[in-house]
Amino acid sequence: MIFLKAVSTIQPKVLIIKMSALGDLFMALPHMDVILNHHPNDEPWVLTSPAFADLFADHPRIRAAALDRSHRFGRNSTRGRILWVRRQRFAAVYDLQGNRTSRLLVRFSDAARRVGTQPDKIYTHHPERPYTHETEQNVFDRLNETLASAGLPHPKDGAELYAGKQDEDTVTKWKQDNGIQNGRYALMHAGSSRTWHSKRWPQDNFLKLAARFHSMGIETVWVGAVDDREVNHHLSRHIDETHAEFYESDQENTDDDPENVSFSAGNGHSAQHHGSDDLQLPAVGDIWAGAADPRGEQNGSQAGHQSGKAEYNEPDPVYRHS
Repeated sequence: MIFLKAVSTIQPKVLIIKMSALGDLFMALPHMDVILNHHPNDEPWVLTSPAFADLFADHPRIRAAALDRSHRFGRNSTRGRILWVRRQRFAAVYDLQGNRTSRLLVRFSDAARRVGTQPDKIYTHHPERPYTHETEQNVFDRLNETLASAGLPHPKDGAELYAGKQDEDTVTKWKQDNGIQNGRYALMHAGSSRTWHSKRWPQDNFLKLAARFHSMGIETVWVGAVDDREVNHHLSRHIDETHAEFYESDQENTDDDPENVSFSAGNGHSAQHHGSDDLQLPAVGDIWAGAADPRGEQNGSQAGHQSGKAEYNEPDPVYRHS
């Protein structure tokens, strides 16, 4: 009698949880690459906010799912995603968010490998020390500790967002229309969430920085969303040869002449000095400015040369002061 052993052909699945905010998501991109390299034969998923799911639409490996915490019912609600996590039977879950909702998802995942940013019994791997609002540690370094607790290496320099053809064409046309496709330019994000104006660097500082760039032959492109419209109008009128652009649903091509993007400045976690280094965005003249955050973070340099996809409406017209 011959016995045949059944061999499972189901591809293991891995879940990465990183829901918000946009700057935090950018900061975690290098760590996501490390996780992907650690699971080369698995099926990776990212669970994020609805506004950011499309950032992964053209990723060659990652599949994205959205969680909308404003909805109590439905597929994208917290309850709906808990049921989804249970059904997916993930082999590993990497909680890079570390809040109550993400811990709830981890708890119900039943994954054998559960990696988190906080020392909590629901995780199989985690840093030893808690991370609080009083912790003087950059969030990027905390994510390094989180991966190290699971035996993963620190990320290498650089990370990439994969833009689709429509995104590439939109940015290319805008650059051509504004005459900066072959020149050096600086991206400036002077706004922030409408509910968190305390994160904003003073506008006069952005004006001084833009004036210095202008004296160096570097044009300024002001980027942002609907909440940033007023501040961008104001700033663009005060510096000659600057542009104000509001990308609310399009992202800049990450492969589009990165050597021409000389500098990027902004507010909040999307404006980390750490992020500029890690996403290979060079500084001009070693200019790093901004108020120090209690965790050792700087509100002066943006974590990447892509403006990203924000969560509001269609792009506004371009404003160029002449």
